[in-house]
Amino acid sequence: MTFPVALAACLAAFLCHALLHGRRYRLPAPPPGLRPVAYLLRMAAPLGALAGAVASHGVTGALLWFAAASLAGLGAGLLLATRQY
Repeated sequence: MTFPVALAACLAAFLCHALLHGRRYRLPAPPPGLRPVAYLLRMAAPLGALAGAVASHGVTGALLWFAAASLAGLGAGLLLATRQY
């Protein structure tokens, strides 16, 4: 269960990053009330996933977190690429 949670948290963080830098990714500007939430989620989601993974599995959890972050980055990139075309 650690890997899906870490994957979802990292994907959310990458998509929040894209939302906050909308011009670069050709996304609409986020509403002003959503910006602080996106900043917090971009920072807290991957750190919380890392802490949970390391607490439950130790070094293996950290490796699972790195793998989840890599796959989440690829998934976010694919989502953004398919949205542009």
